[in-house]
Amino acid sequence: MAIIEAINLSKYYEPPREGIFGWRQILKEIKGPQQTLLALKNVNLKIEKGELFGLLGPNGAGKTTFCKIMNALVIPTEGEILIDGMDCIKNHQTIASKMVTVFSGDIDIWNIFTRRLTVKRNFEFMAKLWHVPDEKIQERIDYTIEVMQLEDKRDDWYQKLSAGLKQRVYLGLALVVQPRLVVLDEPTIHLDVPSKRVIHNIIRDEFCKKLGCTVLLATHNM
Repeated sequence: MAIIEAINLSKYYEPPREGIFGWRQILKEIKGPQQTLLALKNVNLKIEKGELFGLLGPNGAGKTTFCKIMNALVIPTEGEILIDGMDCIKNHQTIASKMVTVFSGDIDIWNIFTRRLTVKRNFEFMAKLWHVPDEKIQERIDYTIEVMQLEDKRDDWYQKLSAGLKQRVYLGLALVVQPRLVVLDEPTIHLDVPSKRVIHNIIRDEFCKKLGCTVLLATHNM
């Protein structure tokens, strides 16, 4: 069984509301149906366990929408995504315990990082949030800090880090949690070319080969 399967997945966004309480848009809708924004149309794909799967497309192609549907942040208009055979919307709490998603940018979409905690303390919090066994937490934190090359930032507050370093901490979440499934939406944004190569090697060698994770990598970068 595929670990991820999209079946006839489509998503249309309603046009933005205009005027106070959206009254201009309401008047337009009274006159007739309004054009909707197409994000995804009849997407069908299967990703097998242990696969490194690239979702490649230009900006606006719907890559982030796909990832958000996987995390039950966006509800599809039609179709579904199954993760481990479970509907990602109806069973999102169960699925969330098996999956880590890193969205692009240094703004943490989950509000999971505490600005005035050190990198180490943030990793400790994440480990407890995902129920990593207590006896493994310190080992995983040391491993993550070494792999992500954050040794000299271990005791720095998260808010003092540069955008690129914050992105490394964000990616480190998957190394601390070590889930079955890792979803990466533009994971190398804000990083220079040498740093991008480091992250690509980490995805291949650590996430895939060492930890055996299934990785979905969404990017516009060839």
